[in-house]
Amino acid sequence: MKTNVAQCLSLFKAYRAYMQKINHALLFIILATPMMGGCASWKSTVKIYEEAKYYFEHDNSERGFQLLEKAMTMEPNSLEFANMYRAQIVKHNQEDRSISFFKKLVQNQNAPDNTYFNLAFAYIDKIPRVGPMGAGFLSKRSIAEFNKVLEKDPNNWIANYGIGMNYQHWPNYFKKNEGAISYFQKCIELQKGTDIKPYYILSYIRLGDAYIRSGETKKAIASWEEGLRSFPNHPDLDVRLQAGEHRIASIIQELYNPNNSIGTIDSDISILWAKDVPKQVVPLYAKVKSHGGGQLKTAKGEARHEAPVLFSWFHKNLPFLADKRFLSRVDMSPLGVIEGKETVDTNRIAHGMIMGFMSQFEGETVEQIKEKAFKMDGFLRPFYHEGLGMGLAASLDSDDSKSFQVFIKNMEDINPNFIRLHLAGAGMWFGLEASPKIEKIMSLFEGLGPFGAAYAYEGFGFAQVLFHLQNNPEITKIWEKLPPLASQSFYHGAGRAFWVMSGGDVESFNAKLEYIPRAYRKDAYSGYGMGASFTKATDPSFVFSYLSNIKSDQAGQTEFLTGVVMGYSIRYFGDPEYINGILASSSEGNQCHVSKALNVGKEAFESIDKMGGDFHSNWRSMIRKKVNVVLCK
Repeated sequence: MKTNVAQCLSLFKAYRAYMQKINHALLFIILATPMMGGCASWKSTVKIYEEAKYYFEHDNSERGFQLLEKAMTMEPNSLEFANMYRAQIVKHNQEDRSISFFKKLVQNQNAPDNTYFNLAFAYIDKIPRVGPMGAGFLSKRSIAEFNKVLEKDPNNWIANYGIGMNYQHWPNYFKKNEGAISYFQKCIELQKGTDIKPYYILSYIRLGDAYIRSGETKKAIASWEEGLRSFPNHPDLDVRLQAGEHRIASIIQELYNPNNSIGTIDSDISILWAKDVPKQVVPLYAKVKSHGGGQLKTAKGEARHEAPVLFSWFHKNLPFLADKRFLSRVDMSPLGVIEGKETVDTNRIAHGMIMGFMSQFEGETVEQIKEKAFKMDGFLRPFYHEGLGMGLAASLDSDDSKSFQVFIKNMEDINPNFIRLHLAGAGMWFGLEASPKIEKIMSLFEGLGPFGAAYAYEGFGFAQVLFHLQNNPEITKIWEKLPPLASQSFYHGAGRAFWVMSGGDVESFNAKLEYIPRAYRKDAYSGYGMGASFTKATDPSFVFSYLSNIKSDQAGQTEFLTGVVMGYSIRYFGDPEYINGILASSSEGNQCHVSKALNVGKEAFESIDKMGGDFHSNWRSMIRKKVNVVLCK
């Protein structure tokens, strides 16, 4: 008799409970051994399970992880060991570890189906940590693993259900709910004519929920009623039918997008091997403490790692950000952006970045990307390229620093003139995470080389400050973990974020400057200046006259002007026609300012190119030496 891990463990627990009750430990060993003969390695299986459980309960999670990883290496087909493993992974914030581990298991050419499922679940475990923009990429990776099984067996229930669950959690904007419906319908089709299994109830519940999200209430009710015929009086079905047609839509919306945030996700998939249907499977008013991949039961509450403000903002504003006709509806205030007469055109900037990001997310070809960039106006084009960098970084294998060699090649294929912005965008991607793992990011950025890493750290600082300073001022202490040159770029990026947040409000900028360590305030000044020229390039009069607003000694004004030169120069390197158009339409005085700024930027760049390359801080250093000739009299 061939017995799986779940059956072995179930038999073991049953025998142990009975023998403990009659207090015959020796009799337990004598009887259990022959009775569990179908489990070829039941002793080692049980021992590993019990030992791992012991270590987790006694604050030695590392030993527990090691034991379970050893067990899953021996039995890669086990969903049961993986279920316990992933629950502890989530509890200890180690999602990257499980992803890396399961990636290694699926590399085996003969990897069993469950190995792909475990990796798919592991990707979803990480979703609450990466936030709204990363969630989609992780979900796509999860779907890819399920699809690998479907390619071999289109009738695999778990794979169909897993893809349906992925789509069911996507925001309505992406219009994936129809996909969810079709996969759940397939699950119900596969269930017909077979013995009823406890997990079949999931198909009826989820299909009904998906119909509600599509506004098809009658079909939802029919699905739940059909479920009751197989699972009479189950509370999860009853409560949905009793909620009332006028209330159920808002309740379901809250279940899958609680408070417009990413809720906790329950990773317990033990229903797949349960003998009986649990009393609660997908509670309508769930409040789940743990999360993970399996059933993806989303509950009310905040994400563990991600400021809910960020997801809520993204969720509400994405439809407007993606369509320039509705940009006026975008609300940037939750990110700390100040409205005022000199406010930066943040809505258009965000629109450009989102368009670039979505180009990568939707898998557009290089030619499609080039065509879209060509059709954009000169103001938006640089931000579009930063968004491209974000999207490509999100699609790469973050476990492999060599993957960034692909990044450089792909971005050069698109447009090498915007490579600095592509790199900054890559850094922005990693800066979106509220609690980034600095050591891992440093390792990844090393794969970009000194030039690439410098600009990536700039984008990293920009995103960290823009998206998380409001909720966590401690992020400005990241410099303590970075090498000095990386810190300089990081705080230059922070200065860029300050410009977006504060615009022409110099008092707001000065207040934010207090968050920056004194040793790096010069870098924040240069970033602030770069933000001014980068976003207000068409108004040179404002950019250069703003210098007088800088409340600082001469050094602060010099750094601000250094950043102005950098901003105009980077725009010129990427799109000279745009800058030439500004020069042609400017007054004589402004033409002089911009022309001299471009000359200084170019001369400084040529100087450092001879010295060994553009490493961000040394380019700024060379600009600083020449910047006193920028202002025309």
